Amino acid sequence: MRQLAGEVAEQLTPASVRTLVAAVSGPEGRVARRLPRASERLVCRTLDVNRNALRYRPRPGAPVSEIRRRVIALSLSLPTQGHRKIVSHMRKLGYRVGLRKVRGIRRSAGVQLAPPKPGVRRRGRTTSLHQGEATRPDQVWSWDFVMLRTRKGRALRVLFIIDEFTKRIVARFMAEQGIKAIYIDPGCPWQNGVIESFNSRFRKEFSDRWYFHNYYDIQVAMDDWLLDYNRYRPHGSLGLMTPDEFAGKPVDRRAHLLTLVAG
Repeated sequence: MRQLAGEVAEQLTPASVRTLVAAVSGPEGRVARRLPRASERLVCRTLDVNRNALRYRPRPGAPVSEIRRRVIALSLSLPTQGHRKIVSHMRKLGYRVGLRKVRGIRRSAGVQLAPPKPGVRRRGRTTSLHQGEATRPDQVWSWDFVMLRTRKGRALRVLFIIDEFTKRIVARFMAEQGIKAIYIDPGCPWQNGVIESFNSRFRKEFSDRWYFHNYYDIQVAMDDWLLDYNRYRPHGSLGLMTPDEFAGKPVDRRAHLLTLVAG
């Protein structure tokens, strides 16, 4: 009898099972059938139904059309960020979405990123002079120069200094603080991997996307981009937190994302 009841319950939807259990164990079932009250535990054991699933009440989510619109809007506003960062942004906005859902929406809308080019694995032993990974803020800093050009061909060298622990970009202050510099070997950029990774992101997200008329144009655009990088851009190495969030600074990323979506 119990096996038959379990087979019947497998053919029913969760809502139908809840209705059946309520009819058997509730007051309506007792009155209609003139049966003594059956406990919920006994009924669930007979029907082979999980009590937690029985008590679950689905929470209505946002409409699919609204989720799709927000995902596409964020993807267009942040064209260099992948689906994992878009999922992080959507969850900051209060949407309960997963990677598969966002990936499918981006693929169907044609806003997904191009697959990365396969890299060439370096062989042999490293000659790195790195003193180990940073374990706290303001412990290890990396710095490097990046070359920019205006539309007329005028060159500009920009110095970036990055905190290897929080990934925050800061102004130049080494000479004032008396910080010791450890130089890498010529032609060995992998010895300074953190700043080299940042340089590639900077070129992809900033210098390769825009034309600049003069030095002032570069300065204004770069100030805005660095603010966005430190405050609003999530990093995979930081658990999809922004550098400011990881450093413990208050960040209202939700308001920023709503501005992007509205725009």
